[in-house]
Amino acid sequence: MLDSSMHHLGDTVIKEWTDAPKKPESKRLDLHFQSAANTQEWTLSLKQRDVDEAWHVEINDKRLFDLKKRKEAQVRYYPLPPGTLRTGDNVLSLVPHDPKDDIAVGVFYLW
Repeated sequence: MLDSSMHHLGDTVIKEWTDAPKKPESKRLDLHFQSAANTQEWTLSLKQRDVDEAWHVEINDKRLFDLKKRKEAQVRYYPLPPGTLRTGDNVLSLVPHDPKDDIAVGVFYLW
């Protein structure tokens, strides 16, 4: 597990959210984590909700994919090609195309 929290990214207070902070933490997420280099394809899973616009997922400043646009909460699985991770410090970033889109995202697993 990389991170067990749900994060609120965007710029608007969402009063009805119960599993993520009502107030946004920031307009993007940069999650630092330690890992071994992946010589084979690995999988990143995460929980996401209220994704209306493009959110780019990057690892170590390399754009890998966009979150699937969907309103409902769901767990998504994304492949990480060999060589995506390096031994030591890595950074998983969620970068909005439009920083006004508020999303809930978290519970990141890597295997």
